[in-house]
Amino acid sequence: MTLLNGLLAFGALAFTVPLAIHLLFRNRFQVMEWGAMHLLEAVVRVNRRRLQLMHLLLLLLRCLIPIVLAFCLARPVLTGFQVLPGDAPRTLVIALDDSQSMSARDSSGQTRMERAKQSIEVLLGTLSRRDEVILMRSSQLSLPVSASSAQDAAESLRKVKAASGPVDLGNLLRAAIEAAEDGVYPQRQIVVVGDFSSDSLDDASMETLSAVAESIERKSLKPSIGFLNLGKESGQLANLSVDSIESNSAAVIAGRGGSFQATVRNASDLPVRDLRLTWYLDGSEVGQASLTVAARSSTVARLTHRIDQVGVHLLTVSVEHADALLEDNQRSIAVDVIDEIKVLLVDGDPAQEPLEGETDYLAIALSPFAFGGEDQPDAVQTKVCLRQQLQKSVVDDAPDLVVLANVSDLSDQERSDLSQFVMRGGTLVIFDGDQVDPADYNADWTCAEGSWKLPALLGEVIGETEGENRLQQPSGSHHAIYSPWESLRTGNEQPFADIDIFAYRDLKVSRSFTESPAVASLNVQSQQSTDESVDGAAVSVREFVGEDEDSQVGAGMTLWSLGNGAPVAVLARRGDGNVVQFSIPCDTAWASLPLRLVFLPMMQQLVLDTAGNQQRVNIAVGESVVVAAESLIPTESDLQSAGLQASREKAAASVAQGNGSQTTQNQGPVLIDEAKAVKYRIQGPDGGEESVEPSGVEGGISRLILSSAMQRGVYHFHAETPIVGGLPVQTETIRLASIPASESVLRDADPERVRTAAELSGAMVYEEVSALASDDQQRRFGREIWRWLFAALLVLLVGELLLQQRAVATVTSTRSKVEAI
Repeated sequence: MTLLNGLLAFGALAFTVPLAIHLLFRNRFQVMEWGAMHLLEAVVRVNRRRLQLMHLLLLLLRCLIPIVLAFCLARPVLTGFQVLPGDAPRTLVIALDDSQSMSARDSSGQTRMERAKQSIEVLLGTLSRRDEVILMRSSQLSLPVSASSAQDAAESLRKVKAASGPVDLGNLLRAAIEAAEDGVYPQRQIVVVGDFSSDSLDDASMETLSAVAESIERKSLKPSIGFLNLGKESGQLANLSVDSIESNSAAVIAGRGGSFQATVRNASDLPVRDLRLTWYLDGSEVGQASLTVAARSSTVARLTHRIDQVGVHLLTVSVEHADALLEDNQRSIAVDVIDEIKVLLVDGDPAQEPLEGETDYLAIALSPFAFGGEDQPDAVQTKVCLRQQLQKSVVDDAPDLVVLANVSDLSDQERSDLSQFVMRGGTLVIFDGDQVDPADYNADWTCAEGSWKLPALLGEVIGETEGENRLQQPSGSHHAIYSPWESLRTGNEQPFADIDIFAYRDLKVSRSFTESPAVASLNVQSQQSTDESVDGAAVSVREFVGEDEDSQVGAGMTLWSLGNGAPVAVLARRGDGNVVQFSIPCDTAWASLPLRLVFLPMMQQLVLDTAGNQQRVNIAVGESVVVAAESLIPTESDLQSAGLQASREKAAASVAQGNGSQTTQNQGPVLIDEAKAVKYRIQGPDGGEESVEPSGVEGGISRLILSSAMQRGVYHFHAETPIVGGLPVQTETIRLASIPASESVLRDADPERVRTAAELSGAMVYEEVSALASDDQQRRFGREIWRWLFAALLVLLVGELLLQQRAVATVTSTRSKVEAI
């Protein structure tokens, strides 16, 4: 215990005053003997003891009163036998949850984020000028942090918006502890402010907290940690949300009707009737619906709409309803509209009977609606030709993808045409078979633009191609690094497990994808931490780059392998195009793959990825954004429009100079000025812009990369391409960062789980900032007990008064008895 005003404690010596008075006046009376004294001996004996006891108690009270008063004025503080920091400067780390659920409003209409800001301002008001503040946001844990004054932190706090995805309490606390270690002062305090929703304290978060607790124990300077829980009674908040928008088609084809559906969820206990739902495409209304959503249930709204223009478009669903979380009453998706993909299937072993030809199963898988007679668009238009028609079809039909299905040897001209087709951006898919000549396929594929080899050399056929007692090979699984096939895992972690493979070609892959040094820059879609291996990264062919585009044998990526490690499907880039090899046919001769449900989606996703230029246009908030720079190259129509505009401007200038009227016409082809660099910039949802330079320029592919989409909304990628003799051509594409629907589920974490999390990290849980500030004051300065001493002083004064009155009453009673005798 310490005294804040130690000198005033000497006032306790004033207890000697009542003690001295008592000792000096104790015997100042006279004893007189008289005759009837013996009649009062019994009464005097009893009252004398009572009066002596009362006098001693009065003396004690009168001595305690100055002592207690002196200590009350000295302001004693309980320290628990510890050295307190007092007003020493400190580092305060505020870890703020800025997820969307913090926008939820209570019955008073105030959001949790507003309450959080008010609470933090109260904490900042308790700081001195010497203290430093580190303000962290859950959406920006990957960014470096810096310390500031309380005033600057308050200014930054006013700009924070609750517009990010789910928060992991374990990762948030770990980042706060790392930031505190960079603090200047040894006195460190961490305050985690949030709504502590159920998804922020899942099992993974609890495991992270356990690891954090172990790291705290090893530190010599342990920070004090507090949890300010602003989320309570979430179950009583009524909320209606648009949880998702999905496309029912594998791809949206320009000029054809696309089918979309939106899921609307009602989390309240009352049904919502006559709910107005509106669809918007690029800001223009394209449909309406009136819905009724039962209590604690969901409903689906559907839209069929044709989008004529190729490119990325924004489709939005909005509902009009007043609830606790208005931010989730609208949701958008980016729709990548593409041209119909033309696929040429070269049948190396045709047949008259249905499903007996080499390409019959594949044609159905790529165009299922066309074969089923349904009035829905297929993303792929297939054409089957014979081996003899290959050269003419490649030139006349201009396909995006060519499939060689059990085609034997090729002529020099056919090989040259296919090689040029690949070098100029086409995709070649090769299915094996009993007619394939390995020596012919292993030779160089040469054309006027270059020469290349297949990603894998063809070896011998392993297994039995015919017979009823053929030995089945273990089918294995596809590699998780190929993102277009990740959807095959939905509902089945081993989608290839039921495929029977009886024979396959031994493919000798030139080099494993994961061994290539180029993969270091491919981890753009991975949601894993940076310290994990690249094997966990999920990439598509648009992000896969060979080691050397000029080499004849570049790196190949194994898409699917058997249980013994033998590759079944291999992908590699050649020139501007792609080559895919399968070690089995696309019919049922060697394997049961065409008979399995997985065959249709896997082939469609492969075609869309390699030939359809399907881009990842929808991302989650916090993920990186990657745009291929080639997607911003002006099209022929863009260049023609630029030339026409330039002609119009020249005509207008001529008229303004008095040269008479001029006709507006395009004076010739518009050419890109190769001598000047293309300028790229990114515009965020808040309107801010920044210039960006292409990175990862390998294999002819350059990418524009935004390290992290911090805010939800639309990110615009602009390009200014210089043209010869005119103004630059402006092209644009968009990417959309969305918040998961889990943020619309307003559910508080179990109080026992919150307490467990606090115990693991050595934190205290508070629901009001006043309690947190009071505990911090006590931690820094100890517990002052002068209020208790003041209360004791009042009790002593009242007790002394009552005891004095009792003593007087006793003396008066004794005197009355004496007078009566």
